[in-house]
This record gives sequence, C-alpha cells and structure tokens, in this order.
Amino acid sequence: MNDISVIKMEELFGHNLRATYEIITDMEKARAAFEMLIHDMADACLLLDADGRCIWGNLAAADLFDVDQEIIGRLSLIGMLAPAAARTFIAHLEDAQASGKHAAPFDLAIPVHGKMRELSWYLRPFHGVIHHPRGLWVAVGHDVTTLLAERAAKMRLEAEMDTARIIQDALFPTQSDGVGSLKHCSFYGAADRCSGDWWGRFSLSPDLELVCIGDVTGHGVGSALVTAVTHGYFTTLVQMAGRLSAAELRSPGFILSQLNSILIATNQSMQMTMFLALIDLKTKTLRYANAGHNFPYLIPGNPKDERIAKQTYRTNPWPFIPLVPGGSTLGYMADSRYEDHQLPLLHADRLLFYTDGLIENEAASGKPWGIRQLQRRITSGVHLALQDMLDGIVEGAKQHCGAVPWADDVTLVALELNFANGSNGVSHSR
Repeated sequence: MNDISVIKMEELFGHNLRATYEIITDMEKARAAFEMLIHDMADACLLLDADGRCIWGNLAAADLFDVDQEIIGRLSLIGMLAPAAARTFIAHLEDAQASGKHAAPFDLAIPVHGKMRELSWYLRPFHGVIHHPRGLWVAVGHDVTTLLAERAAKMRLEAEMDTARIIQDALFPTQSDGVGSLKHCSFYGAADRCSGDWWGRFSLSPDLELVCIGDVTGHGVGSALVTAVTHGYFTTLVQMAGRLSAAELRSPGFILSQLNSILIATNQSMQMTMFLALIDLKTKTLRYANAGHNFPYLIPGNPKDERIAKQTYRTNPWPFIPLVPGGSTLGYMADSRYEDHQLPLLHADRLLFYTDGLIENEAASGKPWGIRQLQRRITSGVHLALQDMLDGIVEGAKQHCGAVPWADDVTLVALELNFANGSNGVSHSR
C-alpha cells in the first residue's frame, strides 16, 4: 500500500513539475514577446522607480538620451534632465504616486543630440511580477516635434490650397446671365478645396460666343494651376481675335489644337478633357469639337424638331440630341487633331454641358447616378425655366448620393438661345 502511495506521489510530483515548467516557459515566451514589442517601439519607454531612476529602457529611450541600452538601467532620468524639466517631471510623478493612477499627459522639452525636442510624456503605474516598496512606473515619451512640423507643413499647404481655390473661383463666369440672345446658368460643386473642373464663356466678336467646359485629371493645386493656364489661354485668344483668320477664329478644332500644344509644353503629367462650342448668333450656327469630354446635349425647343436623328432618344416625350463625336484628351499627344462639327440653331434651343462627376459620383451602395438618370431629369425638366431645369438635375444627383460626400467635382452649365426676331421660321415655346 505504501509502495503504491509512493508511486502515486511521484506521478503527481512529475505532473506538477511538467505543468510548472510549461507555465514558466509560457511566461518566458510572453515576457520575451512583450520586451521585443517594447524594445522596438518608436516611442521612448522607461521603467522607473519612485525616485525617477531607470530600471530598464528600450532602444528609443537609449537613443533619446544618447546612451547605450545596456547602461540605461543604471541611470537616473531626473539626472539626465535639465533642472527645470527635472522639477516638472518630479511634480507629475509625485502627483501620480499620490493618486495611484495614470498621470495626465504633459509636454516636456529635452535636449536630443544637441537639439531641443518636444516630448509628450505619459506616466502610469506598473503592475507586474516585480514588486517594489514604493511602486514602479512606466514612462512613455512621444516625440511631438516631428508631428508639430508636419502639422505646420499641412497648415501651409492648406493655406496654399485656399489661395488657389480663391483664384480658381475668380476664373469662373458669373453663375447666371439672362441678358441677350444667349443666357446661361451654372452649378459648381468641388469635391476638394481645389478642383479640376472649369468652364468659361468668352465673346470673340459681337456675334460669336465661345463656351467651353473642361476637367483636369486629379484634384488639388496642380489641377487648379492647369485650369489657370487654360483660362489664360482663352483670355489671350479674345485679345488676339482680330489677328486670327476667319477660318481659325471659327474653328473649335483649331482652338483646341493650340491649347493642346500649350498644355504639352507647360505640363508633363496632367491631362484635360474639354468640350468647346462656338455659337454664331448671326448665322444661328453651332460649331463644336470635343477633346475626350462627356458629350453634351442639344435640347430642341420643339419635340418634333427635324434635326432629331433616328439614332437619338426618340422614345422620350421630348427628345434631345447628344453631341457625340470626340477626340483625345488635351495634353496627351502633341500631334492630336480635333474635328469640327456643325449644327443649325433655332430659337429656344438649349445646350447642357457637364463634367463626369455628375454621373459617376456614387451612393452608399456603390452605384453611380448614371447617364440614364441624367437623361430622365433632362426630359422631366425640359418644360421648366432654364435655372429650374438645372436645379432639378443637381437635386437628382444629390438625392442619389445622399450623405455620401462627392468623390469627384461636379460642374453643370445650361445655355438657352433667344432669337427675338424668330427669323429662322420657327416660333415655339416650352
């Protein structure tokens, strides 16, 4: 019986020994993993006693105080600080000891490699397997100097973008103009401080209006600069209109080719889509060329207009004519050429230009608003006043996206022709 008891006791001891060994091994693995994590932290991490003497520190702490990691455990943190900084640190350490809780973060400037660095310190009690009569504390110092520099750089960039946005906004025409034979209204919604969208209206002569809409790839200051260059080109074109031949002045393809050469010469990374229309109010003619832009719509004032070709959307109660032909984007190839296309214009005709953000911005489901929804809004708003038609389109896009912010800029321009004399032989109203 005694022999059996001895055997059982030995087995029990063996089991306990193996269990203890496994527990110790697991604890060692856990401790090693923890030390490795702390060792590689970017922040300085120190284990301090109640008097501010270091017991252990990681590599970041050793680099912070310019000492070897092997000796940092024999140093006093308080002794490594300047007197004023040392007093501040001691005050926070005493407050934390008195409460026995985490200390509120505090900033402390210390010299690092001859330069002052601003650190944000966190103190908290260390509850571990090592006991100390007055307790141990973990001190973590986060260097905020780089963060502050990055924040200052970000503020400078934001200021630059705000300035660019102010300049860019000044390049847009007035939001609406209801005077004369050609009136317009517009909407512009930027997805960022600086947008790649832009549109312009310029008078090349008393009877010749140039209207264009463009979209630069990307967002930000770079895109805004491209739109500024484009605006400058058209402003110069207006000033030089008297020096151009009639063929050049009335060719949207020629004008786009010249702009393409300028963008190629001044910019090597960004491209721009553009639709350009020349509206001759005397001959009642539309000439246009497209550089990779979303095709606009000509909306006749009469639903039975003979210009409505068979391939257009004849099933709609009020058909419209998409101005489909297009060419390559501006800034893509130096030898790009753009074809001129022509259509007659009638009283009460409308033109609708837009950028791709209008149809591509998505709802929470990931579904874009889409071209079909735009066409439905055009059809439902064709009887309305020009501004009301445009507002209905914008509202439809906003309702579709809901609370989801627009990921791309949205620009929308609506034009309406008013030939008061009705000399084209057609007289109708919406």
